[in-house]
Amino acid sequence: MAGKKKAGERQKKTLVEVIVEKNDRSAKGQWGLLKGNKTIKEIADLSRQVGVQELISQAKELEARGLVTVHWGDGKSVIREKGITYSMDQMDEFYRLAGREHPKYQLWKRKQEMEQMVERELKHCRKGWIRRYYESLLAQVQDAVEKSLPKQVCEEYFACLRMLDVLEEPVYKRIFSAACLEDSKAFENKYEDWLVSAAREFCETADDGMEDTQVLEQIGLKEYASQMYLKGPLALELHGENLHVENYRYGVVLNTQTMREVRILPDQSFQNIVTIENKANFETASFREDTLYLFVHGFPGPEERRFLIRLREALENEKKAENHPGKIQYYHSSDLDYGGIRIFRYLRERIFPEVQPYRMDKEMYEHYRKLGYGYDLPESIVKKLERIEEPLLEELIECLRREKKGIEQECFLTEPLLKAQMADVSGRAGKQAGS
Repeated sequence: MAGKKKAGERQKKTLVEVIVEKNDRSAKGQWGLLKGNKTIKEIADLSRQVGVQELISQAKELEARGLVTVHWGDGKSVIREKGITYSMDQMDEFYRLAGREHPKYQLWKRKQEMEQMVERELKHCRKGWIRRYYESLLAQVQDAVEKSLPKQVCEEYFACLRMLDVLEEPVYKRIFSAACLEDSKAFENKYEDWLVSAAREFCETADDGMEDTQVLEQIGLKEYASQMYLKGPLALELHGENLHVENYRYGVVLNTQTMREVRILPDQSFQNIVTIENKANFETASFREDTLYLFVHGFPGPEERRFLIRLREALENEKKAENHPGKIQYYHSSDLDYGGIRIFRYLRERIFPEVQPYRMDKEMYEHYRKLGYGYDLPESIVKKLERIEEPLLEELIECLRREKKGIEQECFLTEPLLKAQMADVSGRAGKQAGS
């Protein structure tokens, strides 16, 4: 029982362990790059860690081996404030006495292995954004001296990148995970965050305003099936059969396979295309003979983007053939906030170069602010608004910077309800006054 430690009593260390742990806390120390001498001067703290008598005994032993220089006092019974000095050249021996190898050997070996792994992947990489990512990882490994080696250089994660590199059609995320890692949830649990960060930085179609699921969709990993909601007089053909969307005045939905297979017919009758961010606003838009409404649910994924580009190209070819009654006008309606601005810019830069904002101006913003609408923008978004540029939305951006309030597109739908409510209140008040 005498040798049993009391509850809560701290485990004593050896002087060698203290020296080794001190080296471990330094990145340079782990890589074996520290030179010269080091001195431990906090003798009181050192005595608490090792024990007073144990420290003196161990210091004498290490000094006899030529590993430390001890600044003694009172006939080698007290260690002075100048402390205990040791040379970094002796760190291999300190680690040996602690029962383990200096970490520098494993670090340099791992660094070399990582360089070889990334270089191997680069030799066979096809997609530009994945190549740029590998090049970034290689630079991180090469510059890792005095730093941590990137965790992303590992075989399982690279298996995911290899599968992505040869992926030609979108696939469901969990099927992808099962194919790469033999576990349908492993990718989501272990590597999804890494890949999303990489895609945000290196994939040209990923945008800062996208949610993680939208970023994954840009590189071919789907949470759910792609769909395109349409409302208006769009004429299509599928396997020789004409499809007239105008016959469905409340709209239709094209799934992924239909978007791929359908042909956009010549001689379209509409003059306007309006893309809408939010589904409720799309649903309430009234059918018009001259307008095609498209619900894009934020940033269009690859399938939707390809369909929209095909639509634009078909209309451009029709215009060149002079079969169209007039120039197609493109419009987009979004939330009056940072995300809405990013979506508008994404559409303008990647799908519809001639798109104009619809209900996204200063007047709309101020009107709904007067009605009391507006949610607080996080400070991180306010800072991003200071940097964002979109020439067609400058006045809206200035309003957002000034007010620090965003307005969701669904608010546009509440005004008829508010007017009806006010009319009802006024009517009741009139009846009460008359009575």
